[in-house]
Amino acid sequence: MKIFIGSSKEQYNTLVEIANIVESNGHIPVRWDEPGLFRPGSFILNRLVEIANDVDASIIIFAEDDKVWYRYDITTQPRDNVIFEHGIFTGVLGSENAIILKVGSAKIASDLGGINYIDFSEGKKQRGHLELIQWLKNLKNKKSLSEINHTINDYFYTLDDAYKTHSTFVDLIENAKKVYVLARTAVNLLGNYDREIIQSVRSGTDVRLLFVGPTSDAVKYIYGDDSSIYFSNAKKMEYHLKRIRQETGKQITVKTINHAPTLSIIYIKKNNGESFVVIQFYFLHSRISRDRPMFRLNEGDIWFSAFKDEFDKLWSNADNWSFNED
Repeated sequence: MKIFIGSSKEQYNTLVEIANIVESNGHIPVRWDEPGLFRPGSFILNRLVEIANDVDASIIIFAEDDKVWYRYDITTQPRDNVIFEHGIFTGVLGSENAIILKVGSAKIASDLGGINYIDFSEGKKQRGHLELIQWLKNLKNKKSLSEINHTINDYFYTLDDAYKTHSTFVDLIENAKKVYVLARTAVNLLGNYDREIIQSVRSGTDVRLLFVGPTSDAVKYIYGDDSSIYFSNAKKMEYHLKRIRQETGKQITVKTINHAPTLSIIYIKKNNGESFVVIQFYFLHSRISRDRPMFRLNEGDIWFSAFKDEFDKLWSNADNWSFNED
């Protein structure tokens, strides 16, 4: 993880020592005096906020930087800008990830009096060193910002990504025992994969389709003035469904809901016992189609049951779809 280290110029030796400890414990030290860290012409406050959002933690060194007159006596305190930096990093990172490392007997502002800090003063340095190492070890158990971003980028994908990784709908339903689909119209799914669906149904796959009823108020909510698009898609969908039912002996169950789903759900249970859901988001205002983010959860993942239960509850309360085919 990246850890910002701030101090006054006078605390250079302590700054270097702390940076070495940070690096030796597997983290990346970001010293305030690194060349180029504060760009010429940049506003310091804005740059500090940028840095705070780019690192994972901070160590600010509070030392006997300046003499001040306090309650009829001379005392010492950390430099004002150092205290200011600690406030910024605490606000962005939280108090557990933004710590004070105290050197000497510098006065700490009363507003900070209740905050735990690491004492690196003479006579207490050995204990402080151990506390710092323990804090650094605890940080390792947390995901860094870069790791979180990397995880998010790996977690979500698009339909085009699915084609590249061989996880298309055809791959999903291969050797499937159950295929449950929640969608707005599923017209693309039925139009592109009707042959594969027919083969699956004929082989005994339990196929269930749940979509928005074309006469419900949800259609206007989703499409607004473009509701004719939905009716056109629904008509195409009905054509594909009739064909599938005719060729499979009506062994496909279709129901409708009266509200607009915010996501599509494809639940798959394979013959080998493997189960998973594929989720794709819908947008009301953006006409994103193939690039809509999607993700997969396997049975046993923490959120798998939530999405599976969502489909089951919607299905149990849905209306049977009438084909007007007899």
